[in-house]
Amino acid sequence: MALDLLKWNKATGEWEIPDIEVDKIDPAYLELKTVNGSSLTGSGNVLISGSTSISQTTINFGTSPINEKTFVITDAACTGTSKIMLFAAGVSQTNENYGVPLNLSYIPAVGSFQLTADGGRELLRGQFIINYLIS
Repeated sequence: MALDLLKWNKATGEWEIPDIEVDKIDPAYLELKTVNGSSLTGSGNVLISGSTSISQTTINFGTSPINEKTFVITDAACTGTSKIMLFAAGVSQTNENYGVPLNLSYIPAVGSFQLTADGGRELLRGQFIINYLIS
């Protein structure tokens, strides 16, 4: 079953998102079991219970605008099989990058991880504050 996610409105000359009735969606489309090859249903999921500690680091792209950069973040809690949740902190960074979206990815290692940050179509410079949680 194909879903038309956008519909052209000739009267307004704009794309619209049509109303979708839940009973018309094939349940098979809603059974998400993996993300990037990792199972969401197995024992390897990141589950947070009780108290937890979110760490914070600052990454610096320097003064010349670039699209992507990889940083090594040292953290003794990290192992080669760690799962890491990364997100930009909601605190003030340098003015030139306030509100600039970041795509964040990681590769874990023993005692550290590589954090790659890219701005998609945006060129990046200056500092960003990154929150992370290691599981």
